[in-house]
Amino acid sequence: MSSAVLPLADLYSPIDAAMARVVSLIEQELRSEVPPVNQLCERVLEYRGKMLRPALLLLTANAVGEATEE
Repeated sequence: MSSAVLPLADLYSPIDAAMARVVSLIEQELRSEVPPVNQLCERVLEYRGKMLRPALLLLTANAVGEATEE
């Protein structure tokens, strides 16, 4: 039995547009008028591990139908 390994970009390709929307929403929500808060939030956004949950949700939604805003 062979073990195929897909590059992450290939795995995420079906949800690229939706993930861009997720990132945009997160960036929008983390914006603040307080400079130290913005600096902290920018740091958090550097860690893309937080994108795993939305990616899994979108991939699952696509597997069973269609992902919607709701």
